[in-house]
Amino acid sequence: MNFANSSFEYDPARIDQELPVLIVRRAEGTFYEVKASITMFMKAAEQADSMVTYREVTGGNHNWMTEPDIPASHQAIQAEIAFLKKHL
Repeated sequence: MNFANSSFEYDPARIDQELPVLIVRRAEGTFYEVKASITMFMKAAEQADSMVTYREVTGGNHNWMTEPDIPASHQAIQAEIAFLKKHL
């Protein structure tokens, strides 16, 4: 699958089983490319038996890191902190 000049084809053999991955996205996300690429990556990661933590946050927008101080950005940051504490 190609979007613009990017290719989102994920080969399970190229996904490191030892490297934990965190994906945090907006639950109401409307960017087709983001949803499709995450879905494709998650399928490949599952086939690779990879350690992927997936979280959806409600509210905010795609650029949650630059959002004002809102609950959605708090949820995303809390997910990151929990992930780092678990894997570092």
